[in-house]
Amino acid sequence: MLNEEQLQYFCEAEARLSGVCVRFFRDREGKELASIYGNHTAVRDMSTIPSDKVDFEGEGTIGLAYVEQFLLGRVLSEHDERTLVLGPVRMGELTESDIDMLMTKFGLPQALRGDISRFLMGTPVMPHENFLVLLSLFNLALNGIVVPMTEILAGGALKDAPKEDYIDTVDVVQPRTSGEYEETIRYLIRNGMVDEIEKLRFENYQGVVGQLGPSQMRSLKNSLIILNSMCLRAAISGGLDTETAYSLGELYVQRIENTQTLTELGKLSQTIKRDYCRRVKQLSAPKIDNLYVLRSAEYVQKHIYEKVTARELAERAGVSPEYLSTLFSEHLKCSIPQYIARQKILEAKKLLRFTEKPLSEIAALLNFSSQSYFQAQFKKIRGITPAAYREKYRKGARGD
Repeated sequence: MLNEEQLQYFCEAEARLSGVCVRFFRDREGKELASIYGNHTAVRDMSTIPSDKVDFEGEGTIGLAYVEQFLLGRVLSEHDERTLVLGPVRMGELTESDIDMLMTKFGLPQALRGDISRFLMGTPVMPHENFLVLLSLFNLALNGIVVPMTEILAGGALKDAPKEDYIDTVDVVQPRTSGEYEETIRYLIRNGMVDEIEKLRFENYQGVVGQLGPSQMRSLKNSLIILNSMCLRAAISGGLDTETAYSLGELYVQRIENTQTLTELGKLSQTIKRDYCRRVKQLSAPKIDNLYVLRSAEYVQKHIYEKVTARELAERAGVSPEYLSTLFSEHLKCSIPQYIARQKILEAKKLLRFTEKPLSEIAALLNFSSQSYFQAQFKKIRGITPAAYREKYRKGARGD
């Protein structure tokens, strides 16, 4: 067990290494803030997610909480009133609507939205397993006790957290020619598929086009300039304003030329793809101004591989199924079952294009009652069978 000075050093070191904000309180209520560690300077003196309003679950000294897209952890001292609060960390991509919901949940003032948004956007993305290891380390530092991960999870704090998307656990089929690579880039950016484009390996494109300059550095820079042009054209195809796209393209060409190491160029390739794709995704996101519909729609997205019903959504929203159905019709121009089916078919399109999974497995993964029902729903919504859609993509046909 560490003494006070050692504990403070440990908190500061871990915050620097992990990027996770650590707050040190002198009381159990989380009101007497002794110090804060981390690089979130924009709101260093503000508790964005008030720890005294968070319901931490778990027995013993470690508590865990899942709040919208975020995880927080709490470690209590066995010997006195000291408390450490870790987080928030993000479990996935953060949207503006996530921020709006969090501000509504905790009654945070709109005047601080800019600071809060910057703080939350700057929080690290971390798998929950890594966060649990971090919690266990802090408990060891504060109490001298090792708590297994299974014991931390026993409190059930993650029961409502979204499961990892299946697409994250499979190999995305990588393009084999420069034409295939550009077509894949165009499809992913045009449809705002941020998670998938991050799996598209830039090294594959370099291998396809070969050496493009007298040195490795020059060749990589030339490859990146071509990638930037691909992304720019794809973003315009996806609806991004032409002037914005070309301004962004010029900015990235300058960054490419000013970068001095191969490692930084590799990181920049990811940044370029992700930036264009996210901008298109923001354009295509439905503008939902009803909180019940917004939360329900995002719940469907986060639990796309689970069975979700209209009754379940209504119960979570605290309204009747009939009322929620009326809201869906008003704001999304479709029924709840229709919305769920459309989102599942959108996910099916990803699996058909980027994996080799058979139709039967895709149907089971997305919780369709049978393969035949999945095929019927796909054709009803897309106007083509799943098998024909996959074959169309393999032949290099353009389209969505």
